[in-house]
Amino acid sequence: MAQTQPYKKQTFAGSVAAGLGSIFKANGKKYYILEHKITSKYHKAGEWQEIIVDNIELGRSSKCQVQFDEGFTTVSSRHAAIIKEGDNWKLVQLSKTNSTLLNGQKVEKEWYLQNGDEIQLSVNGPKLGFIIPTGAKSTVGTIGLTRRLSLFRQQALKPYKTAITVLSAVLVLSLCGSVAYNIYQKKIIDDLVAKIEVMKDINAEQDATINKLLDQNKEYARQLEESQSKLIELGKVYDALQKKYNNAISQIRNMKKMIAAPDEIAKQCSPFTYAIYQVNQTIYTSKGKKFSENKDAYFVGTGFMLNNGKFITARHVLEDYYYYDCYSDAVQKSLAYLNALHTMGFKIVNTFVAISPNGESLKFTTDDFNYDRSTDYVSGYYNADGRKIVLYSPKSFSTDWASMNVSKSGMPFSKGNAVKLQAGTKLHVLGFPHGRGAENPEKVSTVYSDCKVARNGLDTDGTIMVSNDDTQPGNSGGPVIVDDGGKYVVIGILSGSTWGKGRLTPVSAIK
Repeated sequence: MAQTQPYKKQTFAGSVAAGLGSIFKANGKKYYILEHKITSKYHKAGEWQEIIVDNIELGRSSKCQVQFDEGFTTVSSRHAAIIKEGDNWKLVQLSKTNSTLLNGQKVEKEWYLQNGDEIQLSVNGPKLGFIIPTGAKSTVGTIGLTRRLSLFRQQALKPYKTAITVLSAVLVLSLCGSVAYNIYQKKIIDDLVAKIEVMKDINAEQDATINKLLDQNKEYARQLEESQSKLIELGKVYDALQKKYNNAISQIRNMKKMIAAPDEIAKQCSPFTYAIYQVNQTIYTSKGKKFSENKDAYFVGTGFMLNNGKFITARHVLEDYYYYDCYSDAVQKSLAYLNALHTMGFKIVNTFVAISPNGESLKFTTDDFNYDRSTDYVSGYYNADGRKIVLYSPKSFSTDWASMNVSKSGMPFSKGNAVKLQAGTKLHVLGFPHGRGAENPEKVSTVYSDCKVARNGLDTDGTIMVSNDDTQPGNSGGPVIVDDGGKYVVIGILSGSTWGKGRLTPVSAIK
């Protein structure tokens, strides 16, 4: 979406005016909620932040209304902003180094927000739910006054915490002839005084506090007007010090060892990751006569190229009928039927087309691949006409691979790394979960996922066991990548899961 207006950081006066509007003109004003989905230093998972101002920023800076701690290394100081435009809110990308995702898709400049959207600051960063209240609780006016005042302080005034602190110090000095600064324009202060006067009727318990605030505001206004020119000079000194501070922080960050972001993994590996579509299935009798044909085209999984000229995917992507007992009951019956036909001597030939994000394509059939059938065993029976027909399935995920020789190069790989993996090692996965990114074969786009190694080395069945797995159906057959000293290499193939743990077939199993 083209940017409608250049993003401008809101001024102090503008922020305060917008915040006051949320306090005194709240009945018709909409607000939204940010739901924190992970625990951080400043927020707990499940915590809701009610946002009543029109412009907030998200990031690690103490000036951001939604702040994250230094532990989030891929969250920038000023990472993103949410601003109100008309009756809508939109998400604006501020960081020049780290991406912002909306529902898993990268935001190039800005995008309008909808109720229920999920915002993520960088691919591995914190996630926030965007919620627009509806019904009787949909306006700021439904929030209690005390709560609105607290939110005003947190959201409208937070970016100016330093300025307010300096102002307080200057007010003390101004009593001895020092400096102060007229932060509020006199009209804003007069409006504030008039509106606070109205608030006196709210309840008797607040009268004393409101009268005190009125007296203080009048005195502040008098002192601020007297010392305006002097505090302008102090502001220039502050700006110079802030510039030096920012330069120092920048130098410190440049000295740190940078960890490659998922964007870099996608850049290096996405061109060699393919979405696989089945475009035809033909079944022949044992005598070679065509028995049936199905030309329906649909997405089935992921594949990838290695730099040794081999195209790799999971065997169950190409020969799903061997894995009939891994699917739902409805699908299982159909696949068990195909498995039974295969056992009786029928030949099943599936035709596929694989397409990469850069437009490269491959066409092949199940006969073009090499497989390991050494662990196939009698897994069940199919009842037909009073007969029991044997069904076969692989015993281990370690044989869930298929390889084909092609005249193309691809990603580097390592057979030895899989054996040496330590528990807790982070692994990167590219693919198309639930077909996302592969909806349009003319323009596919890989989706990033990750997981962690669950135990040292290989499991007892020869697979890599992983936990914290956010991969989904559709990732099957995709590359599993590890950072080998700054070089990204493939160490496995995404296969399936058992007992709640993900299973990866190591590339060392490919023969």
